[in-house]
Parts: sequence; structure tokens; C-alpha cells
Amino acid sequence: MKYIILLFSLFLFFTSCTPSLISRAKELSSVDLVYEVDLNNRDDDNFHVNLFVNNLKKENAIYQFASTAPGTYRTMDMGRFVKSFVAYDLAGDTIATKHISTNQWQISYPEKVVLIQYSIAETWDTHVDSNSVYVMCGTSLEKDHALINGQAVFGYPTGMQKRPLKVKLLYPKEWLVGTALSKGPDGFYFAKDYDHIVDSPILLGRLSKAAIDVSGSQIEVYSYSANDMVQADEILKGVDDVLHAAADFTNGLPVDRYTFLFHFENKQHFGAGAWEHNYSSIYAFPEAPIETLLKRGIKSTMAHEFFHIITPLQIHSELVENFNFVKPHPSNHLWLYEGTTEWAAKIMQMRAGLVDLKTYLGQMSKKLIANDRYTQDYSLLELSKKSFSVAGQKEYGNIYARGAIVAGLLDIRLLELSGGKRGLREVINELAAKYGPEKPFEEERFFEIFTTFTYPEIDGFFNKYIKKAEPLPLAEYSNKIGIAYSETYSSGKIDTTAGLGITYKNEALYLEKLDSVNINLGLQNGDKLAGVNGEKISIGSVRKVFNDMNKLDPGETFELTIERDGEEKTFTVTKFTRDKVEKHHFEVMENPTEEQLALREAWLKNL
Repeated sequence: MKYIILLFSLFLFFTSCTPSLISRAKELSSVDLVYEVDLNNRDDDNFHVNLFVNNLKKENAIYQFASTAPGTYRTMDMGRFVKSFVAYDLAGDTIATKHISTNQWQISYPEKVVLIQYSIAETWDTHVDSNSVYVMCGTSLEKDHALINGQAVFGYPTGMQKRPLKVKLLYPKEWLVGTALSKGPDGFYFAKDYDHIVDSPILLGRLSKAAIDVSGSQIEVYSYSANDMVQADEILKGVDDVLHAAADFTNGLPVDRYTFLFHFENKQHFGAGAWEHNYSSIYAFPEAPIETLLKRGIKSTMAHEFFHIITPLQIHSELVENFNFVKPHPSNHLWLYEGTTEWAAKIMQMRAGLVDLKTYLGQMSKKLIANDRYTQDYSLLELSKKSFSVAGQKEYGNIYARGAIVAGLLDIRLLELSGGKRGLREVINELAAKYGPEKPFEEERFFEIFTTFTYPEIDGFFNKYIKKAEPLPLAEYSNKIGIAYSETYSSGKIDTTAGLGITYKNEALYLEKLDSVNINLGLQNGDKLAGVNGEKISIGSVRKVFNDMNKLDPGETFELTIERDGEEKTFTVTKFTRDKVEKHHFEVMENPTEEQLALREAWLKNL
């Protein structure tokens, strides 16, 4: 019966090119690409799209869906989600099309086309075998809401990436719409080109809304919460201080309006993440009370995404300005777009007094611990160039660890060279004023441009710590601001982990930094952790399992199951305690020199 219903639905869709649609194609004829998305028809988990076109030519014969999108650094191949694709002429007759590659459909007589009609599946509930779409970059279509990320719903005729777009959304009248796009009196949302629609996610449905003025900019928050656990005004109240801290950090916000979109829901397969855009950002998190979300770091996540209004909105290369949706070319400057942004998200909170210095230094320690888990001779430049590859994806997470640390070191070096008058914040703000959203920098010359804009010594810094992966001068640079750094130190605490180190990568848990006692048992660094005491273990259960293990008394044993070379092995491990040795410790010097103190005072504030 379900199969028959599905066939009937497809029949209705394919025969829906009624005379009224053709009449509307005539009516909507313009130089714009005019899209209509029917969100009233949600039963099959497909977005049903009508594209009304005019004056297509032979060079527009290929219809292109996106292979990826700016800021994702991952192949998505949205053509995999297309379920139907049909073109019609003015008489309502079909025009032959051919699926010629994963993301491309060829139209036989584009000059005759007035309507392109297709359906594309939502990504959240559609399984793919590889290159899964990040949850925050995908689409959802349910009874009480819809999430649209432009590259996952819209395509464009080749040669028309820069053509203006108009989008009409058909949806239940009680739904609320959240987006940074502007809506005209005709009911259409306007985007200046395809890049703009991809840059402007849309969340609509049973939403709550709140707004606030921050330094003259209108900040809007829209929230979908499956069980009404999180309201938009609660979010805004909880993060108001970090929004003002961001405005102080950037000397006022460079946008008149900014939109935060939140989706909270608990599903078995549900991931979590956030994606920045020039005038908005989208967040997809498991649902929890606002107090829990704040403890989980929603403030820092928002601070990170919000700072992207500077990098890359104000400062970006031509590769970002003219993004290639067919075959993207990775930029060399992820250190700027993501590393500097993550550094800014943390230090702006410390400088605004939202976290104290000790907490900030602890955050930097955690980033160094995270950096230890990645390949140490893999430079930030190499990470950037290979970000779309399988090898690059394994190292990609380090842009938020090593990338942020390198930005912090660059800040100290700039402060030192300027006599405490000009750090990375000040240089970034100056570059934002020099370039702005409409003027990209030259991709291949930006290291040179940045050096000329600052000091000759910065060229050596770039060569050592971004272009290459030389050991970071943590002790040397920390000393400049009167902070002592130790790679290892005895914390005076008791280590109850029984010599087991755990790391998370490639969606699994692995043993690392094993004590010699456990190595003598036969365990190996790199073993995949499969279970404890016969209980299967995952990223979701690891905290509970190890909390239970920590309650064991010294001398008690537990069973540890690992997977190695496709085989499972179980070892009996004895619980023991020892002095806890920590890594990457920062300590503020009690008696710094006048020079160190002066540089530290400059480092602690927005100049």
C-alpha cells in the first residue's frame, strides 16, 4: 500500500505541470531565476521545487547542483539527493533531460524551457554511504517545521551563478520564518545571486523569536525546540553579554542585521554543530534546558560563528568571493577563517571579563592537548590545501586547536613588535576596513600582503608555524607576557584512570598514551575501544562507563574489550592510582619584569 501511495504521489508531481503553472511561467518571466518551494507537501520528505526561467541559451544547458558550499570544507554532492528532474516548454510538454554526472542534468533544448520541476530529499532522514552532510548544513522537512540550507535545495543553470534569485515559499499560515533574506511586497525572498541563497539558511515552522539591539545592529534569534524546551528569549538573555563582547572586539558590528537560527531536537542519529554565514548562522543541537546548553558551551559556539562576520565576510580571498560549486578549490587561509576566528571567540570573552585569565589559559591547555592527537608534522597550510580530501578531513579538526593557538602566538608577536600598541585584533580590524565584503584579497599573495601590512618579521612566523609545522614556541612567547609554560607538570592530584588514555577520532574511541603496565598486558596505543565489563561503549556512553570505573578501589579489576585488525580482544585490567601528570600548563608569574607586565597589560585588553 505504501508503495502504491508513493507511486500515486509521484504521478501527481509529474503531472502537476498544469496550464496554470505554464501561465504563471509566462507571468513570472524575468531576468531573475524564480523558485517556488512547496512546503505544504511534506509527506514524502522531499522538497518540491518549481523554477520558472526565461531566455535560457545553449550555454545554460547544464543544470548544476552543488558539490559543496563555503565554510563546510567537505564534499556533499547534493545531486545524490535529487529524486526527479523534469523540464517543460511553453506548451506544457516535457523537454528531454539527461543525468550526466552526480550533480548535473543536461537539458536538450534549453531555449524552449520555461519551467524546471524537481524534487530533492531532505538530508537528515536520507542515508548515504559516504560524505554525509553535516547536520547543520543539511535540510529537514517535518510536520511542524522545515530547515533549508540553500545548497541542499537549490541548483542553477550553468553560467547563471551570478543571476539574481527570487524564492517563494509555500507553507502553513501559522508558521514563522527565520532568515537573513529580505522579503519583498510580492511575497518573494530576494537573493542577489546563487552564492547569496547558499549563504542564507531558512528555518521555518513552530518557532519562537526574540530580538535585541547591539551597538546599533539588529540581532534576531529564532528557535525551533521539538518539545518547547528552549525559547528564543532565553537564548538571547543567556548570551547577551557575549554579543556585546563581540561588538567591543570588532569596534562595532559591520552588519545592520544578523540572524541566529537554532534547531533543538533529540534523535537517535542526530548530530550537533553550527555553520557560519555572512549575515546569519545556523545551530543544530540536541534539545536541553538553556542552563545545560550554556554549560555545554553554546556561548563560545555563538561567539565563534558570530566573529565570522569579520573572517571571512570582511576579509576573504577571491576563492571565497567567487566560490566554485562544481569543483571547489581549497583556500590556503583556513588559519585566518577558522583558526583566527576560534582564537577571537575565546579571547574576546576573557577581555570582556566573561571568563577569568585562569579559565582562558585552561582553554588553551585543552587546545594543546587536542593538538597532540593530530599528526605533528602536518602544517596548517597543508591542512588547508587538503581539506576536501579523506586525509585532510582526518586532520581538519586541528584547525580549531593548533589553528587557534597559532593565532594566539601571532597576537603576542604583533604586540611585541608594535611595543604593545597593535595586536592581532587591531590588525584584523584594520584589514576588515581595507577590504570589506565586496573586495577580496589575492589568494596567493595574502601572506605577503599581511607581512607588508604589519612587520617583516611576520614572514618568518608564517614560514615556521603556518606554512611549515615547526614546534610551537609556547614557552618563549608565553614568557613575553609574564606567563610560564610547562609541557608537563605534576598537578598534585590523583590519577584514577589506571593508565588509560582515550581519544575520539573518526567517530570512534581509541586508546592512547598507555601506561607501561597496560602495554605489558598486551594493549597497544591505537586500539579501538569496544567495551568495558561486557558493555558496548560509544561516545554517548563513555562518560558513564568511566565514571563507574573510577569508583573502583585500587586493586579491583575490570574487563576491557578492544578491536584490533578486525578482531576483538578482552584484557583484565587492574585499577591503580598514581600522581596525576598533566600536560600543557600555564601559570601567571608572580613577579614579572616591567617589560613582561607592560606587554601582558596590553594583551589583556582591546587596544
